[in-house]
Amino acid sequence: MVYIVIMKMTANGSVCANAYNSLEESKSIVYGIKAGFRSAEINVRQSHSYVITVNNVEICTIDILSYNKKDIEFHLIKYIDNERQETRRFSSRENAVNFIHHIRDNNDYQKYTSEDESGVWTFQYKSGAKVQYSVFLAIYKNAKKTVKINEYSKILGVNSNATDEEIKKAYRQKSKIHHPDTGGNMQDFLKIQEAYENLINGLGGTNKEISHRELSELYNCADFEQLIKYIHSLNTNKKSSYNPGSQFLLGLILFTIGGILSWSSYNAAYSNGGGTYTVYTGLIVYGLFIIFRGILGMFKR
Repeated sequence: MVYIVIMKMTANGSVCANAYNSLEESKSIVYGIKAGFRSAEINVRQSHSYVITVNNVEICTIDILSYNKKDIEFHLIKYIDNERQETRRFSSRENAVNFIHHIRDNNDYQKYTSEDESGVWTFQYKSGAKVQYSVFLAIYKNAKKTVKINEYSKILGVNSNATDEEIKKAYRQKSKIHHPDTGGNMQDFLKIQEAYENLINGLGGTNKEISHRELSELYNCADFEQLIKYIHSLNTNKKSSYNPGSQFLLGLILFTIGGILSWSSYNAAYSNGGGTYTVYTGLIVYGLFIIFRGILGMFKR
């Protein structure tokens, strides 16, 4: 069992989450965040659901939800110049972060921005290309669906009476094309994997209602421990030149630009009859993080 802490900022609707191994550890995160807001109060709406207010103004809501460990993954998405390149899957945030550090130490990267608590790392090739890694917490669920006759065979492109060797060969070929690590789409790859597993077990020839695993929710994965340390550093560093108002404005600008670029890309693809389009996730998430940090700073003054 794992416990997911999900925090939603009231001011801008930004949401981030992280996973913990115990309920006690999750609660300590909630009260650690609360302690960072001067004169803050915490109200329990229902079991493991909290509202943090300052002077009767709601700042954020925090929920603690429990899941089976097998239903949780951490996705590390790589972007080059805001174009999504690949997705890697890890069992913990720590493993994803260690992978980023390994890549950073073994590649020709120049530091572009420092690692931050929001789960976004940005570097730059000497050629000038921007490389960005973002960590997301993925929650999966089991769902029921009816499989049509030969649906799995069609997905793999084999005959309904294909041998195991033919099924394995088709699976390998499809995986090379659609695997997220080679730039493929995660949902397409999961369908291919599901089709292979069912065909190889002889379940693809008739209409059946089966259980399958599908992505339910995806959250930006924040390091709440580091965020709490940062909040407390604002309280102790009285001589800091940090300007929360300017940071809030900068974050708002970055978030707006990311949203406008994403919407423009979507409209261009839609007007041309469909196709791929770019979502400037890194710019949007980084903008939200700066907004959140600016709000925290303003409540410290």
